[in-house]
Amino acid sequence: MKLKERLRNIFLNNIGLKLGSLATAVVLWFVITNTSNPTTQRQYSNIPVRFTNTDTITDQGEVITVLDGTDTVSTVTVRAPRSVIDVLESDNIVATADARNLTDDGTIPITFMTNRYYSQVESIKASSYNVKVSVEAEMSKTMQLKAYATGTPEEGYVVGDVTLDQNQIRVSGPQSVVSQISEARANVDVTGATGSITTNVDIVLLDSEGGEIDTSTLTMNITSVKITANILPEKEVGISASYTGTPAKGYLANGEVTVSPATVRIAAKSSILNDISSIQIPADAIDISGASEDVSATVDISEYLPDGARFADSSFDGNVTVTVGIEKTAEKDLKVTMDDFAITNVPDGYTASFVSISDSEDAITTQSMPETLTLKISGLQSTLDAVTKDDFTFTYDFDTLISGSANDNISGIYTADAAITAPAGVTYTGGFHAAIRLSSEQDSSEDS
Repeated sequence: MKLKERLRNIFLNNIGLKLGSLATAVVLWFVITNTSNPTTQRQYSNIPVRFTNTDTITDQGEVITVLDGTDTVSTVTVRAPRSVIDVLESDNIVATADARNLTDDGTIPITFMTNRYYSQVESIKASSYNVKVSVEAEMSKTMQLKAYATGTPEEGYVVGDVTLDQNQIRVSGPQSVVSQISEARANVDVTGATGSITTNVDIVLLDSEGGEIDTSTLTMNITSVKITANILPEKEVGISASYTGTPAKGYLANGEVTVSPATVRIAAKSSILNDISSIQIPADAIDISGASEDVSATVDISEYLPDGARFADSSFDGNVTVTVGIEKTAEKDLKVTMDDFAITNVPDGYTASFVSISDSEDAITTQSMPETLTLKISGLQSTLDAVTKDDFTFTYDFDTLISGSANDNISGIYTADAAITAPAGVTYTGGFHAAIRLSSEQDSSEDS
């Protein structure tokens, strides 16, 4: 009992003083604690929002699209003891949007916490507490991937084939976005290039007006592709053409064959390009049969390019226009005399002389009565204007006249038509018939 009394006296004696001392100790502890580790706050910027339980939407064939960039919270303010604030970084701030909490007005509430010392955090405040979203049907599209070269190679070079190591892409995402995709392309810059280029480039999606589509809401099976642009040397070559066929009666080709354009720039490997001097359009490509006026035809010259060559201008379709000039023939009377005719291959020991020569107009010339004879010639007017009788030959050949003769004495009068040679571009009608005396030189000496 004495022990109990002594303990009671210890606790109850001067109770006020003792309680005051306890309060003072608590206050001192609080002051010391807050002085050495005070509560403070810190602001963190651009905190991303992580979505959870999105399968509740995607399992229904729908996709979530964040609107207005609301999946990033611009500022988050954390209040906690300094010892905690000093070690917390932006990565420790966790912002979560649970798709199961999607509201009818298209928002999902954001919850905030820290992944360190969360029990010591006094409060977390944010500049926004909701993510704005749209939910719509998912759409997928498989597209042909196209390759393009941008820029201009070094002067004297052009872009050849541009190829990709993959030629298809599959895109999935919100129907409103995927439905706008009109083209998928890969671009390679060839500015200043003098040789082939191979590189990896990002794939670009375009709408029908050529605008680039934001791919942030899309899923693509590939986002980049290997592209190769062949760079080829070029040069300018001429184009020539010929023709086949005969114009209508009374008409001739005047020799003027024009090609428009007259030249074209082609590109190929140097080993091929060095062997090309011009492009030849064969005669069977242009037929002037029966023509009574100029003949024009469109010819695709691409089929006449050597293997491995192409047109330097990709917009040129290969079609050229070939025109063959056709003119009505003119006529002219060519005047000749007996001196314009020749006798050839006179047998040895014989002499030959004209008795008479007649033309198709029944004009006759003899040694004693010389007359002018006429040959009707025709051709282009420009040709006839320049031609003279000196451009013709009129020949009687005794090899032909006495061929097969078995007589020892072949003297006599021979008749024959002249062999006429006319210059190019000139034709003739009619001819000349002559009587020629072949005399033995022995007989002539005996007569004398």
